[in-house]
Amino acid sequence: MTSPLSMTRLGDAHAARTLVLLHGILGSGGNLRGLGRRLLETVPGCQVALIDLPGHGDSAAASQTQGGPFTVARAARDVATTLDAHGLTADALIGHSFGGKVALKFAQLMPEGLRQVWALDSPPGEQPTGHGGEVGHLLTALEAVTREEPYPFPSREAMLEALTARGTQESIARWMTTNLRRDGASYRWAFDLPIIQELLRDYFREDMWPWLEARRAAPDVHLLYATQSDRYAPPDIARAEALPPAARVKLHALEGSGHWVHADNPEGLIQIMSGALTTHPA
Repeated sequence: MTSPLSMTRLGDAHAARTLVLLHGILGSGGNLRGLGRRLLETVPGCQVALIDLPGHGDSAAASQTQGGPFTVARAARDVATTLDAHGLTADALIGHSFGGKVALKFAQLMPEGLRQVWALDSPPGEQPTGHGGEVGHLLTALEAVTREEPYPFPSREAMLEALTARGTQESIARWMTTNLRRDGASYRWAFDLPIIQELLRDYFREDMWPWLEARRAAPDVHLLYATQSDRYAPPDIARAEALPPAARVKLHALEGSGHWVHADNPEGLIQIMSGALTTHPA
């Protein structure tokens, strides 16, 4: 079986439990490597799988070859096929932002063997306004600098200058350097921007609330929101808190963190997650 997505494994390849980490939009599995290593230190008997989602990182070229459509459900199925190709069964699926909704969709479509799902600062509902805010601004800037000179970029610094000139925060522009790949004397994006735009449109359309409200079986679902992030609106928090115990959904609040939970408050995140993960041994 061919793996549609690129995957990196951390820890003991013979470990009984596999924790799968799914990154956010415009990211890659490498963004969660630090979180994966901390989980290896705190959750006994596990290995960690870092997956590059469709159109991202080392999966971008294969996604271009395979063709669309590219949806949240497609991403979830590609994750499942990738795990099967490596002979792995996910014990826990952990997704940040866009990856969080992919994790929820995976649990809806393919729950067999899955014990826990974590959606990190990833509200389950649809967002009819589309990709506004920080993500929308960044995508607009990326489209612009990709159409114009100097692209491919002659240097990483040229990319930084191009993005910041369009109003992108310097910290975000510097993070985007992780998405550059050398191509001869120039640098190109490692991701496929049209695929990412297609995925993001479906992400905003996808509504997981009805499934969460109706479900009564494994796996356990953990929704985590960052108190200094704007992703979870008060109605989202209220709706999560109103879910019946039979839905097997637990809501966590991560203090002292913005949207980038694994970077803003990694110790607080690990404390919340490891406590739950270690109560479910294989």
